[in-house]
Amino acid sequence: MTLHKAPKHIPLKPEQLKLKCDTKCFKFDTTDSITPIEGIVGQERAIKALKIGIDIEGPGYNTFITGLSGTGKQTSIKKLLKEFLPNNGIKLNDYAYVNNFRDSDHPSLLIFAAGQGRTFKTDIKNCIKLLQENIPQILEREPFLSERKSLAKDYNKQQQTLLANFEKKLKKDNLTLGQIKTEEVTRPEIFAVINNQPVYIQQLTELVQKKELSEKDAEAIIKKYTSHQDELYTVFKESLKQTQTFQIQLSELESKAVKNLLAATFEELKEKYKLRKVKKYLDKLTENILENLELFKIPAQPKNSENTQSAENLVAYQVNLILDNSHLKETPVVIETSPTFTNLFGAIEKYNDGSGVWQSDFTNIKSGSMLRANGGFLVLNAMDAIQEPGVWKTLKRVLLYGKLEIQDLSSLYQVTTSTLKPEPIEIKCKVILIGNNYSYHMLSNYEDDFNKIFKIKAEFDYEMDRTESTLLEYAKVIKKLITQEKLLEFDKSAVGKIIEYGARFAGNQDKLTTRFAYISDLAREANFWAKDVGNKIITSHHVEKAYSSAIERHALHESKLQEMISKDTILIDTDGTRV
Repeated sequence: MTLHKAPKHIPLKPEQLKLKCDTKCFKFDTTDSITPIEGIVGQERAIKALKIGIDIEGPGYNTFITGLSGTGKQTSIKKLLKEFLPNNGIKLNDYAYVNNFRDSDHPSLLIFAAGQGRTFKTDIKNCIKLLQENIPQILEREPFLSERKSLAKDYNKQQQTLLANFEKKLKKDNLTLGQIKTEEVTRPEIFAVINNQPVYIQQLTELVQKKELSEKDAEAIIKKYTSHQDELYTVFKESLKQTQTFQIQLSELESKAVKNLLAATFEELKEKYKLRKVKKYLDKLTENILENLELFKIPAQPKNSENTQSAENLVAYQVNLILDNSHLKETPVVIETSPTFTNLFGAIEKYNDGSGVWQSDFTNIKSGSMLRANGGFLVLNAMDAIQEPGVWKTLKRVLLYGKLEIQDLSSLYQVTTSTLKPEPIEIKCKVILIGNNYSYHMLSNYEDDFNKIFKIKAEFDYEMDRTESTLLEYAKVIKKLITQEKLLEFDKSAVGKIIEYGARFAGNQDKLTTRFAYISDLAREANFWAKDVGNKIITSHHVEKAYSSAIERHALHESKLQEMISKDTILIDTDGTRV
């Protein structure tokens, strides 16, 4: 076996070990004469991938962004999306939940064009108030009162005739009809007539014992009493039937009286909101009001009134506008910095009904950032989505099936007592996850369906080529920081020194780091040292001072090691060989 010597490397001079930026390429003396950078620097590959994810409308074209922390992607992603979508003419919607009068546990969803949700909510509120004011007036006017009086007269006559006929039969047997109260219930009862006074049958024994009534007469009275019991039950049933008929007729009369008012009130809304579900809801609303006219017989109370019972009873007729997009004129881009289950997907709040029982209804439904981003983009941190309880499982389900079901987190673990299940919302939202390569590969390899719902990977690079154009871009990045944080201006030597450290961070003289968090910190600390000595312009000296100070702050162990070497506590052989 022949061994070959390694080629002899050309020795490097000390000045070749680090980049020396030639500031002659800059056509400015200070950053005061340049404009801030727009967009993201040095990330052409990632931007192309992101644009593909934005432009393709097919299912699953959500984007996972990877790259080292500090590349500035999260702070710039929203602006980048806005640049890609300056005005795509998307039609945004408002979303509202209303009472499902047939099944209150399943609230109905109404979808409006942006801005119409708020007006519909106001219109319904005004309509209910109008009905509160007018229904009591209608029920106090002629001819309703005349018809009601006539109906009541017929009912009373029927009752009197029924009872009078029964009373005649009782009178023949020296009995009479009265009422007796047992606990909280009053019921009709047959009484014996003794000495022209009604006597309860159970008191006969007492009269016999007192010798006020013979035992024979008592037995005769009880026999007659028993013979009329079946007829009493029949009369009672007939009386109840007549009462029920009267109540139905009275309800029909009231409905007939207010039907025209209801038709006039809601017909205008049907013309205004030409949506099938809205018309259907208004029909159901009309039916429910007719079935519950008692709620409207009390006139509307003033706002400062202490009587809140009427308002509480009318909660069923409210409109819960969970998303109002009336103010939004462009594609929504939502950056969720705290992606908890509730913040992302909404919640159903609960209230105590006063008896210790927690309840909820359709007015307690709240939306989250997923719905706010519907029709646009939702940006969140990947690790937060994975670590937050219930978030990843629900996010995956929403992206797979395109439907959002607003529920409590507790419902995922089947520990909730709420039976409320709102109508699902169709979601057309692109999600952009920001994470690292570790989280991407973990999800890609071990999470079912991940590759189906995140088909685009946009990799942010940690470095870029050092060219004349990128040197100017570096200067513009510094200018952007100066503008945002009101720092002192940099002269060209300070910009050159920042670039030199950018190459050092990249570990290559032909590259510059895109970890602009490091560059920004260096610029901020240079600003501090310039102000500390009263300078108005930041120079290379201040940048060097900032860098050396940062090294010193983190060099405790290094200085201790050097001290031990200098004091021969640690001995190092610098020549020869030894095993």
